[in-house]
Amino acid sequence: MITRNAAHFLPGCLDALRRQSIADVEIVVVDDHSDDDTPAVVGSAGDARIVYVRNERHAGVAASRNRGVALARSPSVFFTDADCRPLRSWVEEGLRTFAERDCAGVEGRTLPPRHVLSLAHRSVINEEGGQWQTCNIAYRRDAILGAGGFDARYVNAYEDRDLALRVQRRGAIVFCPDMVVFHELIRWTWKRVVSDGMRARDRVRLIVEHGDRSALWGRVVEPRGLAIVLCPLILLLYFPVRSARDLAAIPMLWVRSVVQRAAIWRAAWRARRFLV
Repeated sequence: MITRNAAHFLPGCLDALRRQSIADVEIVVVDDHSDDDTPAVVGSAGDARIVYVRNERHAGVAASRNRGVALARSPSVFFTDADCRPLRSWVEEGLRTFAERDCAGVEGRTLPPRHVLSLAHRSVINEEGGQWQTCNIAYRRDAILGAGGFDARYVNAYEDRDLALRVQRRGAIVFCPDMVVFHELIRWTWKRVVSDGMRARDRVRLIVEHGDRSALWGRVVEPRGLAIVLCPLILLLYFPVRSARDLAAIPMLWVRSVVQRAAIWRAAWRARRFLV
């Protein structure tokens, strides 16, 4: 598990991991130099199965996950984040799939804690697979190491997708709908919309290095983001407005799309690729 300034979510995640149906699990928590009370929260759990390490400086998710893999002793490594709550059968379902399918990785189903989505919050949902997000995925440890681990050049995002694309050259990643994680809704803030928009730089890297077309329509990267730049009210087609917070999020998400577009163009220019 990777945590950074998410101590308010951490108790729920740790409790879910400690209550897994398979008791013989090792819980590795990598604290990416948080400045909240994460150490105290981990310490208060009082569970000998927890291995806690803290980065001396902010290292990013890729380097932090590699540190966690290096510390893990199990042949199968399950990934989640502090703002997630795996079901009690999460590890059991993943191990069962590994045993039945002889695969390199198992991707689980990720759902919001409640099915009331809004413009004011970022939702993480994966109901059909193919996203390979590290909030809910497991790999054979030798498959991670054989693929070279997480690539720290992916600074903002998609280090998980990059790893999955490399792992799949060595073996399949199977989707298991019964391996379920509930991901907390994340409220949009001005800081978050800017950082989220910057993730597009790493999306361009995926396209350049892997030919990944999952977010590509012709030469347009993240086409929905471009549509929002041109007409922000198109957001109302995707999410219902239930409160004033939803209305306030419209300009925030427009800014996110503008930042995203600027990041795409700059990254494409540096890579000498024509991408819109």
